[in-house]
Amino acid sequence: MHLTSEGVMEYLIIYQGQAIAKITHPEADVGQGIVIGPFVPFPAYESVRAVFQISGQLIAAELESGRRNEGAWQQYYQQRDVLTQRLSITTLDDLPVETTWIDILDCSEDMGDDGYEAHFVVATPEFFKDVLLWDQRAERGGAPFSS
Repeated sequence: MHLTSEGVMEYLIIYQGQAIAKITHPEADVGQGIVIGPFVPFPAYESVRAVFQISGQLIAAELESGRRNEGAWQQYYQQRDVLTQRLSITTLDDLPVETTWIDILDCSEDMGDDGYEAHFVVATPEFFKDVLLWDQRAERGGAPFSS
């Protein structure tokens, strides 16, 4: 198992068989089954970066104008969905994490290295019951994930 010094499991985002990023310091909404965390992109992320940066650009445009461009969002969702269907999540030990949905938010143009965030929904509630898959702090009585 590869755990951080805080005992938190880190994950890899895989695109077409290649690791494109590492999710660090994940948190979860256990009730919703959602895991969220910042990620560190690897060089292979460049193959998908342009599509995921669109979301950050659309958010910045909305904040500036106060208006939502539904047509641009729909176009982005179509492009994103093609990519996210090919994404998967594994642990650093290459154990697959069964998911129903994976998304990437890339606001790095405006926020630099702090602008990367990944979200995924686990397929089964057992994921959160098997502490070794995501966080050993629970064994020590700590709060494993925010909820």
